[in-house]
Formats: sequence, structure tokens, C-alpha cells
Amino acid sequence: RIVHIPARDHPPGSLRPVLPYAPSFPREISERSPQYSESLDERPATVPLGYIPQVPHTYAYWETTNPIMNEHGVGFGETTTDAVISAFQPNTTNLFYTHEA
Repeated sequence: RIVHIPARDHPPGSLRPVLPYAPSFPREISERSPQYSESLDERPATVPLGYIPQVPHTYAYWETTNPIMNEHGVGFGETTTDAVISAFQPNTTNLFYTHEA
């Protein structure tokens, strides 16, 4: 399912939650988009893995499991292979993967 994430302005000192990877819809329960809003689903909000500093302005974009393209036409691509390569290292506390572009 394609989800639209609206553009936003963020106050100084804001933090952006880093959410866990979830491949099926809803990928998260949050206020980032009406499609992810708790009002659409009776489940609790997704618990962040951590937080990073937020930029002053974020552009609108469309996403599926990964971001697709922002409001200015800048796209993001991903490819998958049968190789056994993982971005996750055992016994670490990684916050990012390709879905956090």
C-alpha cells in the first residue's frame, strides 16, 4: 500500500523517532500520516528504537515498504538479491536500514 507522508516544519530541538522495520501494512501506528494514524487501527502506537535530531523542514514523500519519491521528484531505489548479505550485525543496536532513507 502506498502511503503519503506530508511535508512538515519542525521546531528547533525536535527529535525524529526511528521505528522498527515492519514489511506489512500498517508498517507503523503513528501520526506521520493519516494512513498510519491510530484512529485507523485499534493497536497502540509503534514504539521507537531510538531518536535522532530532526531537520527544520521535511518534504512530502510517498512510501511503500521503502520511500519511493518526494514532492520534488527525487526518487529512492532498492534492489534485492538471493545473496546472504545482511545489514544487521549480531549483538549490536543498529537503528537504520534501507527503509530509514
